[in-house]
Amino acid sequence: MYELVEKSEVFNVHEMVIDAPEIAHSIEAGQFVIVMGSENSERIPLTVSDWNTDTGTITLYVLETGMSTLELARMKVGDSLYAVTGPLGSPSEIRDYGTVVLGGGCYGIGAIYPIAKACREAGNKVISIIEARYSFMFYHEKELHAACDQVLYATSDGSKGKKGKVEDVITEMLENGVKIDQAFFIGCTQMLERCSEATRPYNIPTKVALNSI
Repeated sequence: MYELVEKSEVFNVHEMVIDAPEIAHSIEAGQFVIVMGSENSERIPLTVSDWNTDTGTITLYVLETGMSTLELARMKVGDSLYAVTGPLGSPSEIRDYGTVVLGGGCYGIGAIYPIAKACREAGNKVISIIEARYSFMFYHEKELHAACDQVLYATSDGSKGKKGKVEDVITEMLENGVKIDQAFFIGCTQMLERCSEATRPYNIPTKVALNSI
């Protein structure tokens, strides 16, 4: 069993810090786990947003969207998840690209953090762009700022950063002559499609996380 040792919430996104020492010691940036709240729960794939080898914990962000994620959202500190399987998937390819742009929305705001951190450690200039409907829906900002050279914002109502979405910020950057050597995007399928279409005309190598489908 995997004990929930810390939990917090921003709007409908739940941060869950889970005791999983074997995963914490083997996970790499870009990998995910599959979690089950109880024996009969749906299997939910979640990108690992952070980990701590000293405490043996991993951090996940759960977007409350249906019954299975609601079950996780209702868990309290001290409760245990039935299963946490991983790490799964291929790690993100991290090397010195030059300038790397990462885009995240919803649960993807937390999920881009380990990739941003690894890219910067590899010598890249790292720019992260995060989107939300309203400014109060942002989270994990302090950690993201520490891992990046620059963090840009997009909000649907214009309350923070550019009024619009991640792809609007990217398009503006490219039109202003900013050179992007590699892009990573994590979020809902609509965001992934829009961002990929924004980088396509400029032939920017682009990778997206497909666990949302």
